[in-house]
Amino acid sequence: AEVTRTYIAGGAPQLLVFNQSGRLLTQSNPAEIQALIEGLVIPETDVYFVAISPQGTTPVLDVQELIVDWQIADNSSFDYTLTLTGVTPYQALMP
Repeated sequence: AEVTRTYIAGGAPQLLVFNQSGRLLTQSNPAEIQALIEGLVIPETDVYFVAISPQGTTPVLDVQELIVDWQIADNSSFDYTLTLTGVTPYQALMP
């Protein structure tokens, strides 16, 4: 994820990937200026969700590591460009 415009100064973006049940699979390194996840291998064909949020805004996970809420640290906001490579578009999975 590449930030193209920042509206309120804040931390770098973080990129999070969840499965269809809301389980956090991976997230980008919060120390990086641009959010990047490389080499992620998804275990099966399914629907997955990508969330992009300002650093400090973190998912609240239950004991099963499922997202139940968001902890918001500030009102940072930004525009971004998200680039995905090596994925199959959802429409191509439909019968």
